[in-house]
Amino acid sequence: MGVRKFETMSPQVWLQAVAVMVLAVLLYSGLRSELPVDDVLRFTPAVAAGSYEWDSAHLLMQPSAVLWHRWLGFGAPARTSQERFNAFCGGLSLAILYLLLLRLGVDLPRRILLTALGALAFNQILLGTSGHFKLAVLPFLTLSLYHGVIWERSVRAEPGGGDGRLAASAIFLGVATAFLVNSILVAPFLGLAAAAISLRSGGGLRRAFKRLLGVGALSGGTAL
Repeated sequence: MGVRKFETMSPQVWLQAVAVMVLAVLLYSGLRSELPVDDVLRFTPAVAAGSYEWDSAHLLMQPSAVLWHRWLGFGAPARTSQERFNAFCGGLSLAILYLLLLRLGVDLPRRILLTALGALAFNQILLGTSGHFKLAVLPFLTLSLYHGVIWERSVRAEPGGGDGRLAASAIFLGVATAFLVNSILVAPFLGLAAAAISLRSGGGLRRAFKRLLGVGALSGGTAL
């Protein structure tokens, strides 16, 4: 399966991705839970007050919700802003997934099916319909996946190619870690996958080890 280049993506493709995001936001908004999930109510007073909480386990998560409420809340209550922010992040991650499937050459019916399955996954729909804004991390995790997969396909087609996509994948993983520290657990698997792909494509042990260390350094360094 090849990789479709961005230059061949028509405006209609981008409209499809935007439509995916809008439909997901409407879905989560329509199914919004009246019961607070996890610690939604714990965050609400600080979001309403515009107070940043720099929790080391979720360093950028709560501040990003505060910024959303401040600039895009449009006078809504803090909990409503939390719900809108969460739904937006969930929808954005699905749009990125849709673009990845398109770049991999997946046909339209299967793109729709796979995106719908992602939208209705248990954790996705549980969080997307609530004000517990853990979905803030998901666009960055999906971007990491996007660039990692595209890199793998490009290496398969051209073994001596560059590592820009792999670096982008590691950097977005680091940003995701700054939102949710558990995301760093993906880094060893990304590094090992990069090393294995290097060996499989004939890049040699030295290049495989270099990529393994590079992923760790970039993801960890970005998170810090």
